[in-house]
Amino acid sequence: MPQIERVELFTKFLYPGMILKGDLYSMKGEKLFDARIPLTREFIASLLARGIQKVYYDRPLPELGEEAQGSSPEGEPKRGMIDDSLMKEAIDVSKEIEEAIKKKSLLPKEAVNKVVDGFVESIQSSQTALLNLLDAKNFDETTYTHMINVSLLSVLFGKKLNYNETGLKVLGLAGLLHDIGKTLISPEILNKTIPLTEAEADILRKHPIYGYELLKRYSDYGGIVQKIVLLHHEKVSGKGYPFGLRGEQMGEAAQIVSICDLFDSITSDHPYRPARPFWAALIEIYQQSGISFAPRLAKSFITDIPSYLATEPIFPVGSFVVLSTGEVAEVIDFDNPHTIFPTVMIYISGNREIMRYPIQVNLALDDTRSIRSLITHEASIQKLQEIKQKFAESRQRSEESKFSLYAMKEGGTGEKSKTTPPLPEKETKTQETAVPDVVQEDESILK
Repeated sequence: MPQIERVELFTKFLYPGMILKGDLYSMKGEKLFDARIPLTREFIASLLARGIQKVYYDRPLPELGEEAQGSSPEGEPKRGMIDDSLMKEAIDVSKEIEEAIKKKSLLPKEAVNKVVDGFVESIQSSQTALLNLLDAKNFDETTYTHMINVSLLSVLFGKKLNYNETGLKVLGLAGLLHDIGKTLISPEILNKTIPLTEAEADILRKHPIYGYELLKRYSDYGGIVQKIVLLHHEKVSGKGYPFGLRGEQMGEAAQIVSICDLFDSITSDHPYRPARPFWAALIEIYQQSGISFAPRLAKSFITDIPSYLATEPIFPVGSFVVLSTGEVAEVIDFDNPHTIFPTVMIYISGNREIMRYPIQVNLALDDTRSIRSLITHEASIQKLQEIKQKFAESRQRSEESKFSLYAMKEGGTGEKSKTTPPLPEKETKTQETAVPDVVQEDESILK
C-alpha cells in the first residue's frame, strides 16, 4: 500500500483550474473538494468568504526508487520554514514599529533584529520546507502581513543568490521596513477602493522618501538598509520613483526587495482589488524583466522561488492558456512543475481561428511566446475540449493528416523575437528632492 503525504496549502495560492491529486480538506478535517477536478473561481472565493486560510490534501508518495524531491520523511506533513511563535513575534514587532513612529520614538531595534535573525536562521537551515507566508484576514492587517512576507521572500531570494549572512539580514531588515513611510500617509488614501487622484498618487509616491527620513531619524540602521527603503520603487528603465534612476543606479539589493514586494502585492487582497493567482504574479515579474528589474534577477526569481511556495504545478497538464500572441493552447508537458514555460499544444491562432494542424511548442525554447493568462471559464474549457477531440478523431480517420509536429517550423504569427527595449531617454524634469548620497552605498559586503 503506497504511503500518503499530507500537503498543506495556503488558500491564497489556490487558483481556478488547479487540479489536486487528492481530496481537499479544511484544517479541521472537513472535506471541501474532490480530487482531480479543476478548482473553480467560485469555490476559492467561498473558502475565503468562510475565513478558511489554509487547506490540505493527501497524495501518494513516490514508490521506492523514485525521486521524492521535497517530501517529508515517513509521510509526515511538510512543515513551514517559519514556526508559529516566530510569526506571532513578527506581527507584534510590526505593530511596535508603527506605534514607535506614531509616538516619534526610536524603532524597537532589538526586537526587530531578533525577528529578522530568526527569519535568516530558519531559512538558511531549511532545505525542502515551504515558505509559509502570511495571509491578511482583513485590510487592517495588510500592512503587517505585507511587511513580514516581503522580508521572508527577500531573505529566501537572497539565499538563492548566494548572499552571505550579513547580506541576508540586511535584506530581511529592508524588507520588513520597506513601507514604513506609508505610516505617514492618510488611511483614506491607502484604503481607497477607487483609483487615486493624481494629487493622491503624488502623495503615495513619496512614501520611499518618508521611510528613508524615518530611518535616519528614529534608527541607526546602516546606509544600505536606508538605500533599499529609498529606492525600492525605482526601475531599471528609469521610469520609477522617487528619482527616476536608471540601470544599475538602484543597486541589486533594492531590486530584490522590489521583486518580492511586487509578488506579495499581486497575491494579496487590497481594498481596490482582490488577490490574484500565484501564476499571475510570476508572469508579471517576467513581463517586467528589463523594465522594472534586471533580467537576470527576474529570471532567477521565477525559476528558483516557486518551488518553495507550493507543491503543485503552476500550470497543470490539461489546463488551457492564452499566449502572449493571442493563441490558445493546452499545457501538455513540463520539465519542472513550477515553471511558467511548459510545453503547449496550440489549437487556436492569434486571429481566433482554429488551426488546420495543432502546433506543439516548448515555451522554454521559444522567446516569441509566453503565457498571458489561464482559462478558467467552464464553457470555454468545454469548447476547447471539443476542439481537441475533433483533432484526435481526425488523426484516427486518416493517415494523411498525420505529420511531424517537431519537423514543422514553429511560428506563424509573424511576431519578431522579443528583445529588451532600449532604455528611454531620461526625461528632463526638476527634482523636488535631491538624490541622497546613500544611493552610493557599496553593496559588495552583502555577498
